Amino acid sequence: MSQKSTMDRRTFLRNSSLAAITLAVPSWVWGCGGAEAVKKNEAWEKKATDLEGKGTVLTKAEPGKWKEKIEVHLPKPTFNKGANSVDVVVTHPMTKGHWISDIYVKNQDGIVVGLKSWEAKDYTGEEAKQAKATFTLPAGTTSITAYAYCNLHDHWKAVPTQTT
Repeated sequence: MSQKSTMDRRTFLRNSSLAAITLAVPSWVWGCGGAEAVKKNEAWEKKATDLEGKGTVLTKAEPGKWKEKIEVHLPKPTFNKGANSVDVVVTHPMTKGHWISDIYVKNQDGIVVGLKSWEAKDYTGEEAKQAKATFTLPAGTTSITAYAYCNLHDHWKAVPTQTT
């Protein structure tokens, strides 16, 4: 009987120690901490999927038949460190017949974390010189990939960019 009592105490102490360590050590030490999972915006996901379904997504390295059009179609992200946001600019002049209709960004997990769409009539004055969108980045975002869609020159994507 005393041996059983000793075993129960040992089991109790071992389990209590494990519980104390689990509560005392921050979750990031275990590798499972950090920000909550990003909730998908289903409308953004659908729009991005629809755009990507229109054909090949072009890049600087592989511009397809639009080699001369890279600079005015490639999205360029710039991070705003203090604001935890990113500006994405496409230096593409906007006209009623030729414009950037969408800019969006995906995080390191491939989740769309920001999307902005325009129609030709939306571009007036200074806005007609380029397409620009600012997106607040969810906590835990470590990199983004910026995309832009031109109504005449297809879908473009920048290389993934680290947020830090």
